[in-house]
Amino acid sequence: MNFIKWIFGFLAAFCLFVIIILSSVELVVFNQTFYSKQYDKNNAVQVLMADKPSLMKVTAHMLDYLRGKEESLNITININGEKRPFFDQREISHMEDVRNLFLIAYKFREIIVVTFFICIVLLALLKYNWKYVTLKSIELFFIIAFLALSAFGLLVSTDFNKYFTIFHELFFKNDLWLLDPATDLLINLLPEPFFISISIYIVVIAVVLIILTIGLSRYLASKSKFKN
Repeated sequence: MNFIKWIFGFLAAFCLFVIIILSSVELVVFNQTFYSKQYDKNNAVQVLMADKPSLMKVTAHMLDYLRGKEESLNITININGEKRPFFDQREISHMEDVRNLFLIAYKFREIIVVTFFICIVLLALLKYNWKYVTLKSIELFFIIAFLALSAFGLLVSTDFNKYFTIFHELFFKNDLWLLDPATDLLINLLPEPFFISISIYIVVIAVVLIILTIGLSRYLASKSKFKN
């Protein structure tokens, strides 16, 4: 019976970890203030020869599209005094793929949340020391996850472009993500330094949440009535 409890405990911990990772991604990816600061840092206004409010308008529209709140990426902008669509067909096709990834991630998170609560309910039905088992499972799993995430972060930092390419080859079935800075505005709006920064922010937020979860789980487990 104890073995079954630990299985449910670690499954609940895994679900909570996935929720934290996906939520960390969402917090950064859909933060318009982050984009605004990155545009200043990467001189997007000068590179694209467009004003900042217009770039932020494009950003808001793009993020709403990724959330599923906009049906298309049809938006025009003044570039060097000329009004033109911001996204060309190749960029639109790629962003359709990106949008599908986000929508799948939203659905997956919903399933994971439900699975997490099912595990908690099943553990509660097993009664004896279920709180302690759950908390210790979370603590142990998150310690392992923290070490793995730290190692992964160090690995990626050795050659970001290499692992950025691997990521796209894994999640996209085409080469539409390979954009040309000479013709595609999106790659100039979101250059490689932007993706390096967004990756760092996501990892930092996830690590902080993981550490807090480890600390809270350890504290609550120490206060648990049953430990055997």
